[in-house]
Amino acid sequence: MLAVDACARAGLATLKFPASLVQDFQTFLPPVCPMDNPVDLGPEGSPDVYQQATELLLAESSIDMGLVLCVPTVFSSIQAISERVAKAKQNHPNKPLVTCWLAEDIVADGLPVLRQAGIANFSTPQRAATALAALYNRAKWLRSQ
Repeated sequence: MLAVDACARAGLATLKFPASLVQDFQTFLPPVCPMDNPVDLGPEGSPDVYQQATELLLAESSIDMGLVLCVPTVFSSIQAISERVAKAKQNHPNKPLVTCWLAEDIVADGLPVLRQAGIANFSTPQRAATALAALYNRAKWLRSQ
């Protein structure tokens, strides 16, 4: 919800997912995970789950851009999560994606992976949403020219 609130404050709409996308999430997420916008992978979200979820979101034609937020635990492999998110992004190079990895000391190992993949990481959901809003507004301006 942090990211949804930040997007709303930045002027971005968060849409309700199509039923087909929710059904796709149901194939690999436990029933306790909310599967509408936002998708909450929970603290047990594995690197593979992050990749699958990111891949589905980026493949969805009704979604213009993505924000992946991670609040890792000390048991999370943020480097592996970063690698899997980067891999999902490789398959969708033209769709904007940013991340917000919270818990500064814990996420340091994953940041170089994201940078190498061309994924900007932001320290707060508000900064991530502001960056996406700037991308959206620039694209809108370019289309009007």
